Amino acid sequence: MNGEEKPASESNGRSERDGSAAFLPIGIVFFAVAIAMMSLGTTAWIAFFTIGITFLIIGMQARKQTERPSSETPRG
Repeated sequence: MNGEEKPASESNGRSERDGSAAFLPIGIVFFAVAIAMMSLGTTAWIAFFTIGITFLIIGMQARKQTERPSSETPRG
C-alpha cells in the first residue's frame, strides 16, 4: 500500500460505524421475543424487553450519528 491509497475500512465507510450497525436489528429481535413471551405469560419477557429497548436505543443513536446530510451523499 502506498501513501496515496486509503485503507479498506475508510474507503467503504465502515470506519464511521464502528460495528454498531447490528444493534438495531438485534434490538428488534429481542423486542419481538419479549412480546411473544409476554403473550405466553412468562416473566422472562422483562429481561428480553429491557435488552431489546436498550439495543434499539443504541442502534438508533448509532444510525443518527452515521447519517449524512443529503449534500454529502455520493452520487452514483
